[in-house]
Amino acid sequence: MENVLPWLEPRDVAALALTCRTMAAAARDLTSCRAADAAQGLEGFGIPVVNCVDECRYPYFEYSPVSVLARERRAFAFPRSISEKNAAGFDYGQFGGDGCRCIDCCRGEQEDPAPTPADLPLIYECGPACSCTIQCCHRLSQRGASAELKVVRHPTKGWSLHAAQDIKPGAFICEYAGELLTTKEARKRHQTYDQSPRVTSLLVVREHLPSGDACLRFNIDATNVGNIARFINHSCDGGNLLSCLVRSAGCCVPRLAFFTRKEIQSGQELTFSYGVVEPGLESSSRACFCGTSQCRGILPSEKT
Repeated sequence: MENVLPWLEPRDVAALALTCRTMAAAARDLTSCRAADAAQGLEGFGIPVVNCVDECRYPYFEYSPVSVLARERRAFAFPRSISEKNAAGFDYGQFGGDGCRCIDCCRGEQEDPAPTPADLPLIYECGPACSCTIQCCHRLSQRGASAELKVVRHPTKGWSLHAAQDIKPGAFICEYAGELLTTKEARKRHQTYDQSPRVTSLLVVREHLPSGDACLRFNIDATNVGNIARFINHSCDGGNLLSCLVRSAGCCVPRLAFFTRKEIQSGQELTFSYGVVEPGLESSSRACFCGTSQCRGILPSEKT
C-alpha cells in the first residue's frame, strides 16, 4: 500500500481514509507529507504549503523541475531527490572532464555571477554541448530553485508563492517548468481552460529573433505537470521578478527563468507580469487581484 498511496489524487486519498482506521492514519500521514513540501522532494529543500484560508491542505499536481514534452508527461513518485541527474533523465555528470569546452564557460570561479541588466532578458548558459558538470557557474538556472520559498493560500488569488528568506537583487529563483506544447495544442487547451473555473497555468512565451522580422513562440503548460513557478501570480506593475529567456548550448528550445528585480523580504509574495492588457484587444475573462495601483482588473490573454 505504501507504494500506491503516493500516486493517489486528494479525492481518492479522502475516500480511502473512510475505509478503516489504518487507512485513515495513512491518509493523514500522506496529506501532512504533501503539505510539508510542494516540490515533492524534487528540489534541494522543502517548500512548505501554508493555508489559513480554507480546508484545502495542498495543491495537487505532478511535479517536474524541468519542462517535458506533452507526450512524455509522467508523474514522479513522492518523494524523490535529484542531484547530478535532472528529472528528465539527463546526466550532467557524465561529461565530468577537465573543464568545459564552451568558450563562455567560467574558469575556476567560485561563486555564481549575478546577472546584470545588460545580460537580460536573454542569458546564455552551458548545456549538453559542453563538457562541464552541473556545478559549472554557467549552469545557474539548471540546479532547480535556489531560494527558500513557501506556497501560501490567498483569499482571492488562490495559491501564491512567497519568499521564506531575504533575497538579494539579481538572484535566480527558479525556471518556469511544465509541458511543452505545440501552438495547435496550446490553443486547444486554451479553449478548454476558458470554459472551466479551474485555475490554469498555460504560459505563451515569444522570443523575438535578431532579424526583427520573426519571433519564436513556445508554450509551457504547468496546469497538470510543472514546478513551483506555477504559483507565481501576475502583477500589473511588473512585479518583483524579471522573466528572462535562457539558452543552453546544444538545446533548441530556450527556457524561461526568474530573477529578482530588487531586494525581497522574507514573507513577501513573488510576482511578475504575464503581459500587458492593451485597449481594443480581446482579453481574458478572469479577474486580476494583484491590488497594485496599476491594476487593470483583468488578466492578460494569449493575444497580449
